[in-house]
Amino acid sequence: MRTKRLVGWSIGGALVVAWMAAATPSDPQVPERSVVLSPAARAAVTVPGFATEADRLRTFMSAPPAPHRPARNPFTFGGREAPAMSSPGESAPSGSAVAPEPPVVSPPAIDLIGIATERAADGSPVYTAIVSVDGLMRFLAVGEGVLPGTRVADIDAATVMLDDGTGVPRRLTLP
Repeated sequence: MRTKRLVGWSIGGALVVAWMAAATPSDPQVPERSVVLSPAARAAVTVPGFATEADRLRTFMSAPPAPHRPARNPFTFGGREAPAMSSPGESAPSGSAVAPEPPVVSPPAIDLIGIATERAADGSPVYTAIVSVDGLMRFLAVGEGVLPGTRVADIDAATVMLDDGTGVPRRLTLP
């Protein structure tokens, strides 16, 4: 058994060596080095208009713009100047005594994710709306409240109608 294994490994090794020797070229092609041209010869070989663009770039880069100083250095702590604040004894000028506007509060986002259907005992479909209210998923039936003052008015196979008491229903449809 040892002799057969030794012969098998020897033949396999010889085949691998022969394959690698055949894959290596005997006369590798060495690329020639690029020739350095004089400026006069270089101008004759170049693309038309290249010399004018190169000159324009040289004049532009002769005085490069100075880099701007950043307003904030992330590697230092407390590097920014403190904002100017008035002292408690000073009063604001009478022309600037305008009350700040209250922030606009947007209603929570209500998205219809899906509609689930069940069959009642009499065979009629009973729909349940699956909605997302500010990222929270809720399962709602007809008459249940979505938000304070808003309830589900109607659910059918593709839409959900919400009633917020203003008389204008809000319609949610499946995407």
